[in-house]
Amino acid sequence: MTRRAARWKSSGVAALVLLLLCLAAGPAPAQTPGASPGTSDESVLASTRNLAIETSQRFPDLCFRRAHWVFAVDISGGMQKADGDRLDLARKLLGAWMRYPLHPDDRVSVIPFDDEVLEGSSVQIGADPAAAAASILTPLQIREGRKGTALQKAWETALAKAANTPEYLSVAILLSDRVHDEAVHGGEDPTTFRKRVSGRYAAALGASQEPASSAAEGPWAADQLAFRSPSGGRIQLPYLISGSRSPGGVPELTGTGRRRIPVVTPEMPSDPLGGVRLAPLFLAAGVLLALVVTGYRLWKEPAGSLMDLDNRNAPLNFPWRPFQQVSKGVYSGQNTSEFALRPPVSHTDEEQGPPPGGGDVQLLRAILENPEDRAPWTLRLQTQDRYQVSSDRMATDGAGERLVRIDWNDHLVLAPGVEYHVRVRQSGRGVGQGRLMFKQNEKARKLYRQAFALLVALTLLALALPAVYSFFPPPPGPQSWQSLCR
Repeated sequence: MTRRAARWKSSGVAALVLLLLCLAAGPAPAQTPGASPGTSDESVLASTRNLAIETSQRFPDLCFRRAHWVFAVDISGGMQKADGDRLDLARKLLGAWMRYPLHPDDRVSVIPFDDEVLEGSSVQIGADPAAAAASILTPLQIREGRKGTALQKAWETALAKAANTPEYLSVAILLSDRVHDEAVHGGEDPTTFRKRVSGRYAAALGASQEPASSAAEGPWAADQLAFRSPSGGRIQLPYLISGSRSPGGVPELTGTGRRRIPVVTPEMPSDPLGGVRLAPLFLAAGVLLALVVTGYRLWKEPAGSLMDLDNRNAPLNFPWRPFQQVSKGVYSGQNTSEFALRPPVSHTDEEQGPPPGGGDVQLLRAILENPEDRAPWTLRLQTQDRYQVSSDRMATDGAGERLVRIDWNDHLVLAPGVEYHVRVRQSGRGVGQGRLMFKQNEKARKLYRQAFALLVALTLLALALPAVYSFFPPPPGPQSWQSLCR
């Protein structure tokens, strides 16, 4: 490969690589904060949103104070029923909860229970919610052979654990398929479930009053989360909520982050300047396509032809190949189908006749020179070792056209459009002669110039893309979350 060919190849590769890098570095859709694989279940996101909104309405201080979230999760066999796996839904709900309403200043405790209350886990959210979620979700596994549900004891344990962290605003949430109206509301009997646990919780907090008896007035809540099953049905997961109203001395949230809730169906914002940003991309794609088409046509088009001015041979065409040397043979003989120099008809000072070994012997090698160069393309005739070659060039001066003797070393360069008289001898015997001319294919030259111009344009477009994006930045992507507190 010649130096010019190497430069041509390297510049083309560099332009394509530069274009791809600019496209890759262009404006990508904005990443959804807090999003991660596995959150595409809209029913889980909707339940996370609804439960977070209800909790914030009952505990307004959540908007600006750090919280201790205590989840009591039922892991008994009743959580896995024919209509759906409620334990799996509870795990998904907790996973989404770690990404949205929670703040890095918060603390989370999980208490699993079946027929007994198990030792749970407690973590500080910090800067890695994914690691915190993994540590608290691991214990949520159904234990075989367990019967019954220690619902009341689990709720009392959750409230007691929440009460033991006065430096946080405490919120206790129980998830179980066994939550029912009698356990929540309890009627007028002071020994019922709700009355007893709320009294213990208020006493543990040192509060001056219990939570209000009306769920609409106080921080108590009892309801069901609705999830969509794969079959199209609905799966209900009951829950309880309680917590401290506004304990004094709880530090406020630090940093700029605030509590968030998911948006179930994000809307794509309008982009009036989208066409301005897309125009250079379409233009670059069009230039690239034109470059490919031009390159294909150039590949098919011959770069030039070796002409026999005596009309004894059909033109010998040389294809355009930028990164490889194209060569063809020139033979001697009367009956060969190849491009051949005929033996001299008569000579006074030389013996004539076909070369030894027959009339189909290669005398010269024709090699196309630098077809990728912007200078005129030329053809080089390379002599074989056993032959001697002499030639004359047709030149024009004031006296008209005349032949000029050209000295051969081991090759002769045929300039395009010039007539050459070539004679080949071996041991004084004339074995071939002819009037030759190399004719450039101007169409191939034009295609080459077009390809070069397209390559330059493609490079400039690749360089201009970042500037276009800097002047016309894209709008943010669809927002999949919003602030919990207005």
